[in-house]
Amino acid sequence: MKKLYQKIKNKVAKKEVKILIENFFSLSFLKIVTMLLPLVILPHLAKVLTIDLVGVLVLVTAIMGYAGTIIDYGFSYTGVRAIANTEKNISKNTEIFLEVTCAKLILILTCFLFFMTIYFLTPWFKEYLILFVFSFINVALLSLSPDWFFQGIEKMRIIAIGEVIGKLISFFLIILLVEQKQDYILVPVFYALGQLFSLLIYIFFISEHIEISKIREISLNRIVLRFKEGWSVFLNILFPNLYNSYSYLAVGYFAGTAQVAIYDIARRFLSVSEILITVLSRVFFPSISRNIINHKIYIRLILYVALMLCLMQVSAAFFAIDFLFPISYQASKTVLLWQSLSPIVYALMTGYGLNYLIPLGKDIELRDITIRSSIVGFFIVTMLTYQYGAVGAALGVSFTWALRAILCYRAYMLFKY
Repeated sequence: MKKLYQKIKNKVAKKEVKILIENFFSLSFLKIVTMLLPLVILPHLAKVLTIDLVGVLVLVTAIMGYAGTIIDYGFSYTGVRAIANTEKNISKNTEIFLEVTCAKLILILTCFLFFMTIYFLTPWFKEYLILFVFSFINVALLSLSPDWFFQGIEKMRIIAIGEVIGKLISFFLIILLVEQKQDYILVPVFYALGQLFSLLIYIFFISEHIEISKIREISLNRIVLRFKEGWSVFLNILFPNLYNSYSYLAVGYFAGTAQVAIYDIARRFLSVSEILITVLSRVFFPSISRNIINHKIYIRLILYVALMLCLMQVSAAFFAIDFLFPISYQASKTVLLWQSLSPIVYALMTGYGLNYLIPLGKDIELRDITIRSSIVGFFIVTMLTYQYGAVGAALGVSFTWALRAILCYRAYMLFKY
């Protein structure tokens, strides 16, 4: 690790090293909070609510994940790339910010109209209408968060401040006020309140970096252009839901809501690894976008981290599940062990995909890889979940990640700098 740090120090400009380190610790702090709070909230909900109600909350969250992906439209990458390449020109940054925000508002309205249509056609939606409404509000507020903007100007400390305060508000409200099973409806309400506070904090800070008064009108053509530019990245983000978020729906359909709760616990522990790997990826993304040579340093570091995370997964399976959850959730240990190598696979998939091909401008190539692997993944997850329930869903997601990682690596070798 010392040699690796020395290489980073020698190959990257001192100022950039300072920015990378500050951004890494800012996002690391945020993601540690993001990881730890659900690992406290989930055991609390497991004790207060029935296992089936926990499964319903998880299913609604998975469904809303599709809305979140559509509204984001890949702007968390294309928006960051655009901002990172403006050389901190306030006028250009303001235009990009307004165009992306207006595009997201259009997508929020589109998703709302779609869910209203589903409401009239699906009895299950009607049964949990209030749950869906507040979950959608939470997703809309999250999607409007300009964290992508602060990532582009490499002010990730602001992201940490906004997100941590919002998540702590949600955490304390849930822990203190969700006390019986009838209170399950309050969970998305409290998440939405926390997200609203985060958004207000972002609005306070963003005023220093944009000048809205200088923009006389927002061009519809520019918004359409943003949609066109982001189409390939959007498909790249959307299609993994064919096996990722879909895996929750498949478990619910084939095995019931109780199995969804068990599957979600195992995925929560895996999400710890995903979040840490994503932190490194987001921290390095602007730097790699400016100078692709920095990718070599990033990929080595991320694989070191992934190996350690695999060991943490195994440890969690043997110790954390028994300590945190009631006996009815013990099947999560088996799922967790089956997915213990997934952090390495996820690191390779991200490292050679989103954090290499997108900075190179190879959005279409990555889109094609994602579409092919996601379609295959849909069938793998369906078959394995039908046969093995929650364990099958976990294996299906891991196999799909592996396929995508292999295809991304082949593309990396083709476009290698």
